[in-house]
Amino acid sequence: MDYLKHKLYNIQFTNLFMLRRSLGYILVIVGLIVLALGIKPIHDNIINNVPFLSVFDPIVLLGSGILLLVIGVIIMRGSSSGRQSPEVPIYEGDQIVGYRRMGGKKKRM
Repeated sequence: MDYLKHKLYNIQFTNLFMLRRSLGYILVIVGLIVLALGIKPIHDNIINNVPFLSVFDPIVLLGSGILLLVIGVIIMRGSSSGRQSPEVPIYEGDQIVGYRRMGGKKKRM
């Protein structure tokens, strides 16, 4: 039963990891789009097609695009550092007495 609980925890952790990573990618893509809208020639061209964008100054769009990019990268980097090596159970007879990490980081020489 402990092994099953441990597996369910790992599945939930993996789903959370993927959710955070996906959120980071989405923020980076939206940040790039907003950053591109902040460039003066692109901004002037888009205003003709989408009039409500004339409310935003290109400098504000540049700043918010950079901010979204930075937040997205921080979220992506933070989610990758929390990844751990898979764990296998340690048995004593029929009982699980603990878990051991497999793999791990290799030592550099």
